[in-house]
Amino acid sequence: MATTKPRALIFDLGDVSINWSPSNSTSISSELLAEFRSSHIWHKYNCSQLREEECYAQLETLRPLDETMTATIRDLKAAHKGRLRVYAMSNVSRPDWEIRVVESIGVSPKEIVFIDDREDNVLAARSLGIRGILFTDAANVRRQFLNILADPVKRGRAFLNDNAQKHYSVTDQGGITVQDNSQLLILEATGNLRLVTFDHPRRTWNYYIGDRPFNPDHLDDLDTTALAFVTLP
Repeated sequence: MATTKPRALIFDLGDVSINWSPSNSTSISSELLAEFRSSHIWHKYNCSQLREEECYAQLETLRPLDETMTATIRDLKAAHKGRLRVYAMSNVSRPDWEIRVVESIGVSPKEIVFIDDREDNVLAARSLGIRGILFTDAANVRRQFLNILADPVKRGRAFLNDNAQKHYSVTDQGGITVQDNSQLLILEATGNLRLVTFDHPRRTWNYYIGDRPFNPDHLDDLDTTALAFVTLP
């Protein structure tokens, strides 16, 4: 894992911070970008009459911004203790990366993180040593960026300890299930009994703890029972 801390975050305007459906294959239309850049809001921002947050808020009156993504960017800046510079760009080609982007912001490629929803743009940035994140949703961006800032293994261990005995499974519909099986898997991976909670049957084990949400008649199963036998001290 790279140890150099990022100093600059670049994100694509189209489909990352702006909600709209483009009519062509580019991530943002030239008309929309021209609309932003010719607006009085952008002019005031360029003249340092607006802070970044104020600029985004006012641009939203022209075109709706993704509030989740803008909130994530603010959180990332806060996690970086104010040392992270943020840039919004659009339709950046590989020559542009070499000539306009890297040179203009004045940091080395390994100190830049680029976020885009188009894989070809992310790969172009990575070819120059820039760390690229393919945008799928704001939560994924936040997770990947924090993994750049800090060791993901340490973050994972901290999460396990902070949520000890609360490691439940969540379904696609948002329902929560409590499972002996998942508790035993955590125990197998960590060896730490303080992290987990489970039923203690006399002989055989069931996949679930308590209610069986999908099948009330779910019987004790061989897989969970065997996992308990080889995992428990």
